[in-house]
Amino acid sequence: MFSGRVVSALIGVSVVVLTVSACSNPPSSAAQVGDVSISEAAIFDRSAAMVQAQQTTGATVSTSAVAEVNRGQTTAAIRGQLLDLAASAAGVVVTDADVNAALTGAGSGAAATQLGVPESAVPDAVRDLLRLEGLAKVLPAQGAPVTNVGVTVDGVTVDTREDAITTRNQFLADPAGVDELIAASTKGLQRQQLSLLTTPMAGPTGVFSAKVGDVILYPSQGSYLVLRVLDRAEQPALLTAADLQQQQITGAFDLGALLLAPYAERAGVTVNPRLGAWDPFALQVVPGGSGL
Repeated sequence: MFSGRVVSALIGVSVVVLTVSACSNPPSSAAQVGDVSISEAAIFDRSAAMVQAQQTTGATVSTSAVAEVNRGQTTAAIRGQLLDLAASAAGVVVTDADVNAALTGAGSGAAATQLGVPESAVPDAVRDLLRLEGLAKVLPAQGAPVTNVGVTVDGVTVDTREDAITTRNQFLADPAGVDELIAASTKGLQRQQLSLLTTPMAGPTGVFSAKVGDVILYPSQGSYLVLRVLDRAEQPALLTAADLQQQQITGAFDLGALLLAPYAERAGVTVNPRLGAWDPFALQVVPGGSGL
């Protein structure tokens, strides 16, 4: 479905095994959707549950991987609130019986892996997926209006975070020399176009809310991406039910989230800076400060 070295690197970032250390900070909000507060403790609990399910692997994980899963769980919680609003407005009703029927025959562990949530959150995630499917069924035949963001990026893959910071500084200090640096790298990523409609799984990097000239960092499969944003454009587009049906579960959530933009704008979404920043285009929590 996806092609190109940049995309191949980007879509690998969503699979991660991690460990979470205990948090003794006072209770606070991870995010706010309208007048609904999503507690930081709830997010950390979900992340910890995911870790416990993976402890038998013996994997060691960086702090950046921990931050990634926290952003992912916060994104899922925010989207759940927005799907409440969207489903209510569209008259889409999902009952407990519908959720139970969808889970019939599916192991909770396998469902959790597919949905990217801990087992305790599987029913809520299934409910959200059914709501999204319900919204897709009531879409106009020509599709629903959304904003598509297209970006052109290039860059390199480096081994460590320290290398990524050094490389980013080089990119910013000498923009005219970046092409040469990329060409000389054995892990150079040639320029490629990404868009919310065709590569929705690139959204967690924050590339769609970055500005032209920005250089962002993102952990990917044990390495780090250093991506330069060469061009960016926002264009009106139409999202159809067929577009959603062509995606796997994670892609369907990322693409279907575009339908939630009007509800996010009306309700207002804020994210605790300790967890990341809200991308109003990809409708997910992304790293703040260009990934630094």
